[in-house]
Amino acid sequence: MKSVTHLHGWQFFDLAAHLQPLIGGPWLWLDGTRPLVNLCKKVKTDHCHHLYYCLKWLNESNFFRSCEAEIGLGKSTIHENIVHVLEAIVEGLDDQL
Repeated sequence: MKSVTHLHGWQFFDLAAHLQPLIGGPWLWLDGTRPLVNLCKKVKTDHCHHLYYCLKWLNESNFFRSCEAEIGLGKSTIHENIVHVLEAIVEGLDDQL
């Protein structure tokens, strides 16, 4: 965990618990508003996996085609997921920044 995300295990799970409603909730629309209902399709992973893949991508800056085999999702889905998690991190830690 430390070598991939630069966070200790307890820090990662504390951050994941803090961001869980935002990561698991509906994605932002293009105009910046959040729909009341989750309109995106169901995914197989939980909020911890989404956060882990995003932090790993930030650390390693792999191309989406390299992540495709590791994560098991398509390039466009990985891109949308990383954008969603980054928006959730910024929104969730807004009072800390």
